[in-house]
Amino acid sequence: MKKIATLMTIVTILIMPSKIYAQSEQADEKLITDTLITILNPFIEKEIDHYYGYPKQYGLYDANILNVIRESQFSFRVNVQVTTFEHAHSPPYSKEIITFEISPTDVNTLHYKHEADNVEKAIDAFYRTTLSDIQQSFNLNLASFISYRYNQLQYKAEINNEMKPLATIADEIANNILFPERKIPYKNVVDPVTFIKDNTGYMLFKRADGTNVSYQLQKKDGTWTVINKASKPGKKMQHQLPWYI
Repeated sequence: MKKIATLMTIVTILIMPSKIYAQSEQADEKLITDTLITILNPFIEKEIDHYYGYPKQYGLYDANILNVIRESQFSFRVNVQVTTFEHAHSPPYSKEIITFEISPTDVNTLHYKHEADNVEKAIDAFYRTTLSDIQQSFNLNLASFISYRYNQLQYKAEINNEMKPLATIADEIANNILFPERKIPYKNVVDPVTFIKDNTGYMLFKRADGTNVSYQLQKKDGTWTVINKASKPGKKMQHQLPWYI
């Protein structure tokens, strides 16, 4: 409650008429904006985690308050923009524009807009091509399954114990099979992608030579295990992915 009250005070100062605002010797626009962003940070973080399915890195240092709109006497709409990144401030650099509604009792998210850069678009295209080739090889139709990329699965395992065996299997694939095949600065493999539906699932990945691999999964007595491993020749991908993806 105290945090919401502080937000209300800061937003009110931000939208004060410029003439009055300029007369205040203590008014420091950057200080106030930075304070607002700092207080909103937990809400920003929550929305980004929800969008990506795992904690994505972003910098508060380049976060922007795009605008503040007074909706009513004690209700404000705030548009915030942050830039997400991978690894050590490496691309993709994508923009996340979030609209919050701030009232005396709560902060609600009204809208989330994601703007992918060219690197992210290329990564997504690489994933689509890879997974399409694997699914065609094994004649799999996984449209009704829930999919998890490697980072998403690891995050799920942190908050859901039933997912931990899946994360362990993915770790073994990533570290023991795929990691030795990675090249720097660009690789041609992606970490395993997991597909789950009820108590059945698949973990799919492609090796550097193009070999497609499918692990068939089953959950029994609350524990996920691999019940079958299969491999087939597939399309060898070009070395186009940044090594840290």
